[in-house]
Amino acid sequence: MGVRRLEAWLRNRKVGGAAALAARAVEAAQNQMTALRGEELGTELVARSVAAHSDEVAELDGRIETRFRRHQDAEVILAMPGMGRTLGAEFVAATGGELTAFAGPDRLTAFARLAPVPWDSGTVGGNLRGRRRYHRGLQRDLYLSAQVSVFFCPVSKA
Repeated sequence: MGVRRLEAWLRNRKVGGAAALAARAVEAAQNQMTALRGEELGTELVARSVAAHSDEVAELDGRIETRFRRHQDAEVILAMPGMGRTLGAEFVAATGGELTAFAGPDRLTAFARLAPVPWDSGTVGGNLRGRRRYHRGLQRDLYLSAQVSVFFCPVSKA
């Protein structure tokens, strides 16, 4: 909070000499230095922990990418606009690794709740709703790939 905001806050509460009080309070806050014992040690321990976790994450990313590259449909999935190695690996995990399990693309989009199904009655037509049972992870993967492709693929952008 700066001097002006503090001054306005004090004036709203009908404090006398709000401008001088706000200036002194902000100056005192800026001059205040608090140091804790063991602060340097704590900083070093946190830095080491973050570095160790970063190494673990990098190793897991490498293992996931290697496993994904060995999949039979990896090149086809990577050829889809917006699909990278991470989204591709999530896509393979969501579909169970077998794209032949789906009779066609319409079944895959229905499994991801991207294709609406008719919800008509005897007198009213044209109602479309999403399926009640669907795979949220697959829906997320396809949505994110569509969002990425809009930014990086000129055909999708058009």
